[in-house]
Amino acid sequence: MIALVFLVLAVALTASLARLARVDVITAGWRVKIREWSGEHGFFTDMLECHRCTSVWTAPPSVLALGGGLLAAYGVSPWVWLIAALLWIPVSFGVSYLAYLLFLLEEID
Repeated sequence: MIALVFLVLAVALTASLARLARVDVITAGWRVKIREWSGEHGFFTDMLECHRCTSVWTAPPSVLALGGGLLAAYGVSPWVWLIAALLWIPVSFGVSYLAYLLFLLEEID
């Protein structure tokens, strides 16, 4: 049950961070500066245009923060930390895809 709550929180946090970086008004000035610096079709400009790309880059920090906090709260052994470190990137990719699907549902409404 705790893992499901972690997954929901990680997907919600990743979707929120990706939405903040990509479409929210509060970061509009930041996005304009990135477009000026990176160019019309630069790497960072293209990343900000694609929600899936943005969620891939925002998922690892959110999964790391939530997962690390969860493991620290339980006081698990070093072996569990090692397994969690090995699973961090695959879980981040899964969370980023779910956040992307959540964003697509938001666009439909």
